[in-house]
Amino acid sequence: HNYDPNIHRVPWYGGLLLIALVAFCGTGSYLSFFYLPPTLTEADLAHHPFAFNGGRAWDSLTRLDALGPKPTGSRANEELAVQVLEHEFALLNASRHPNQEVLYEKQIVSGHYGINFFGSQMTSMYRRVQNLIVKLAGREDQHALMLNCHFDSVASSPGASDDCGSCAAMLEVLRVLSRTPERNRHPIVFLFNGAEETPLQASHGFITGHRWAKQVRAFLNLESAGSGGKELLFQSDPHHPWLIEAYSRAVRHPFGQAIGEEIFQFGLIPSDTDFRIFRDFGHIPGLDFAHIFNGYRYHTRYDSVKYLSPAVLQRTGDNVLSLVRLLANGDQLARSVREPSEGSMVFFDFLGIFFLSYSAIEGTVLNIVVSFAGLLVGCWSVLSCIGWRNWRLMAVEMLHGFVATLVGAGAAIGMNLATAFALDHAVDRSLSWYSSSWLVIGLYCAPPMVLLFVVHREFHRLFSKSKTVLSLTLTVQARITGVTLFWSLITLAATAYGIRSAYIIAVLLSLSLLGSVLIAALKLQSFPSGYWLIVYLIVHSVSLLWTTQFYHIFTNIFIPISGRSGANENPDLIIGTVAAACTIFATSFLVPLINLLRH
Repeated sequence: HNYDPNIHRVPWYGGLLLIALVAFCGTGSYLSFFYLPPTLTEADLAHHPFAFNGGRAWDSLTRLDALGPKPTGSRANEELAVQVLEHEFALLNASRHPNQEVLYEKQIVSGHYGINFFGSQMTSMYRRVQNLIVKLAGREDQHALMLNCHFDSVASSPGASDDCGSCAAMLEVLRVLSRTPERNRHPIVFLFNGAEETPLQASHGFITGHRWAKQVRAFLNLESAGSGGKELLFQSDPHHPWLIEAYSRAVRHPFGQAIGEEIFQFGLIPSDTDFRIFRDFGHIPGLDFAHIFNGYRYHTRYDSVKYLSPAVLQRTGDNVLSLVRLLANGDQLARSVREPSEGSMVFFDFLGIFFLSYSAIEGTVLNIVVSFAGLLVGCWSVLSCIGWRNWRLMAVEMLHGFVATLVGAGAAIGMNLATAFALDHAVDRSLSWYSSSWLVIGLYCAPPMVLLFVVHREFHRLFSKSKTVLSLTLTVQARITGVTLFWSLITLAATAYGIRSAYIIAVLLSLSLLGSVLIAALKLQSFPSGYWLIVYLIVHSVSLLWTTQFYHIFTNIFIPISGRSGANENPDLIIGTVAAACTIFATSFLVPLINLLRH
């Protein structure tokens, strides 16, 4: 039987509610992005004697920060910082439990190494750089775990976040572990290196020249590319997935994305860490962590305790302490020698609530299954209402949804690139959003969303028939399946090229698939009361929380970098493209709903 395509339309203000939903979920993911746990203080020591204490770590940080800039070779770095750290070590040793053994050595080392540094081959030579090394003995004197930070800074910065905060966190982890009655199974080496910014010299001196380095089977590198916030797990050894599995089991406040690892390893971030030295010269697997919030302060005088909080140390310390306890008392370090495993991992957290990881092979299978399942369920859901003999109608409407999304996405990116070019060349307003990053939303996010709405509305006006067996509701659902086709093709292409970051689209497709299954199972596809729309919006609210968090991550990384990347490239081109991609990613499954509006 025929349906009137004009019935069951949503009032015009439904469009405002749709935009409000995007804004609400975007705000939720923003708040989640910046959430930090409450800080333990000295008053909590009696109730939590073996927990990481952010207040106590903060005291250590303030003593290091008070020294000011600590470039390698300066008195502040070579003498004063060493005195502060050695005083902390002495207090630690005096307060340790009698069952624990804390060993300390100062290494002064010279050497050289060759390295490819951002496309240029160079030889780094160093003389008499310092390492302060503390070893917490284990029940078994082999298969050590290493934690690394650096106490030097660039000449322009006191280095509170980069990297004295990590030193303070490591001191507190050492303090807690040294006071427990029972020894860990494996020894733990705490490396405080004094020449990272020069670059990466002291870590090379340790891993190639110190006797304790031969025991190290895995490492955790604590770094910073900003000033505070959450520490991001952004790099792991691809041949040792057990490290990611350990992180997944142990960490209380997860924050890790495999896309960060691929972005860093593609050379899109103008920075490097000691992770590279331990991996390439020590052949040791490890995890690389960095604080990424507020990269404006990175390597500037504003990287000081005035712009940090104890909560930053508390979060980092909670995670590191949990992970250290698991690795130092488990079988992973010993197995890594006997049974080296291979295979990259896909890993991600969902708003810090939970953390998922699986092998790249499993990710390939998942991406393929989700891509095809979304299409099959979407088609079946509509055809079960109109009859399978009308499959051509379904195919045409699905193709309309796909082409509208493709044209809208291309137009959105093109418009942003034109805007970026005009701002840089025509009106000389490049980086106009740099000090007020929220302006990116109005400049580079709102126009793409409007374009997507216009394109889908025009496709509906030009290609919808007045008489059809497809109701308006089913037409919209068929076009949503066209959006699924758009993202499925991108997912399959990325998977074919071995890009693990395809998981971010696969998660979106999985949530869309869940919505389609619920609507079909409850037989709400053509239900006149619009219950299908309620189910659809509830599921896609979760999708919005997932997708909008990548806007916050990318802008927090790339906007500060755009201010220090030099004048050879137009930074608006980068931010405009990133903003358009994030907008399309977040709203594409909601845009077809514009056709349900009366006006």
